[in-house]
Amino acid sequence: MNPMAQTSIMLAVLAVLLAWPVPVLLARARWAGRDPLTALVLWQSIGLSGGLAMIGAGLVYAVSGISTRFPDGLGRLADMIWHGRLLTDLGPLRLIALAIALILALRLLSVLILSVVQTVRHRRRHRQLLDILSRPSVDHPEARLLDHTAPVAYCLPGPRNTMVLSAGIIDLLSKPELEAVIAHERAHLEWRHDLVILPFVSWHRALPWLRAATVAHQSISTLVEMLADDTAIRTVRPEVLASAIALVGRSEPPAGGFALASTATELRIQRLTSPPRRLAAWNRAVVVLGALALLAVPTVSLIVPFFP
Repeated sequence: MNPMAQTSIMLAVLAVLLAWPVPVLLARARWAGRDPLTALVLWQSIGLSGGLAMIGAGLVYAVSGISTRFPDGLGRLADMIWHGRLLTDLGPLRLIALAIALILALRLLSVLILSVVQTVRHRRRHRQLLDILSRPSVDHPEARLLDHTAPVAYCLPGPRNTMVLSAGIIDLLSKPELEAVIAHERAHLEWRHDLVILPFVSWHRALPWLRAATVAHQSISTLVEMLADDTAIRTVRPEVLASAIALVGRSEPPAGGFALASTATELRIQRLTSPPRRLAAWNRAVVVLGALALLAVPTVSLIVPFFP
């Protein structure tokens, strides 16, 4: 078998593994809650590696009939397109593989760009509404006060970071609990968790039928909330933050924002009141090295010409 065809099969197998069993197993892994940051690194690797493998499998198979090296094959493929010989010289199966790879790449890229544009637009419109409906908080200068009886706390990251507190949440929570809420939302803003979750939001929108995309979106949402909790409890007591989350209950943030109690509230409360044992350093190192190796497989297969 042509070495390039073997590479395409390997990438296809990797794509299948990263499209279903691996994400499902990671979503069920209990250790993720013990070290959300390390789990996020692995999720990022799965997303990037899975996308490269899906697109790469089709591209490599498409050029496997015209070259034994992927970079050289891409050059010959471009030459065939330029001279109008693609339909006659490539063959039907390889032509289908090429079309699938290009359509998938364009789909992922276009949805990512659209998600960025929509998120920026939603945030801008929401800030315009907040400028009208809210006012700067006297007691909490970094937040805007919304005159509403519902207990609401959320933030909108971006060039103009915005944190919103409702009158209802200020009346409901004690001063320490309110400080814990502010610390949690501040963590989202400072660490730009929106940039972490945005690729997975677009992945889910682009491939809603893909199990990995759905599971990843749900898991990433929970992990970034855990990270904000971990940052907040450096300055406030964990049980105080847990109490605030329990009192506020589940609330949905605006598009592109983060709310205090929007995701996995029971799990987060349990994690704050009964802190799990952190992963050992060598465990974290193994996961990070595994993530790097996972990302290297499709990257190396596509870039480095292994075969003479």
